[in-house]
Amino acid sequence: CGNAAPMVVGCAGGYGTYVLSNGTVTVKKSLFIGGATTNDLQRTGWTDPTKTQGGYPKGNNYPHDRHDAKGTFTVACADKAKACKLDVTETITLSSDGAGTLEVVGSGATVKAKNMVVSNQVAEVEGGASTVRFVADAEGLSPVTVSGNLTLAENVKLEVDMSAYAGKRNVKFKIFDCKTRTGAFAPDNVTLV
Repeated sequence: CGNAAPMVVGCAGGYGTYVLSNGTVTVKKSLFIGGATTNDLQRTGWTDPTKTQGGYPKGNNYPHDRHDAKGTFTVACADKAKACKLDVTETITLSSDGAGTLEVVGSGATVKAKNMVVSNQVAEVEGGASTVRFVADAEGLSPVTVSGNLTLAENVKLEVDMSAYAGKRNVKFKIFDCKTRTGAFAPDNVTLV
């Protein structure tokens, strides 16, 4: 499709949840988890295919004054014999216009993007801090692979649950594999179980 649109999970005061348990999701533009501003949508190059609404949904009734979206995208491989892959051509952005959570469950998932932004643009949303959550299975964790830059805003949260892990102790797991990184998770915002 020549006019690929971004994917938004949770938008303009709404709640969105997407669970990928097997299969492949390829997002040809950017993925926004926890809202997307109208500027975000325009920056991705998305426009109204009818060319009549300036890039906004038909009727130009996009509730641009709502900044309280909540979105969760979970990648949880149910059958390791099958693919379980999220592939984003451009950027994964958490909490651009609300509260976003990316959850990667188990050791059989693949999550890839060119860039990733873990934002706190709208921190006043209840539960508004961006959260990246990794949950181990008996064999370990799956990393998020970012071929470009990983950007971490202040006060973003990292949660790692190793309670199901049954392998060797004192093993290091890479949870992010990125070319460059801007920012870091503050120790007070990291939860290890």
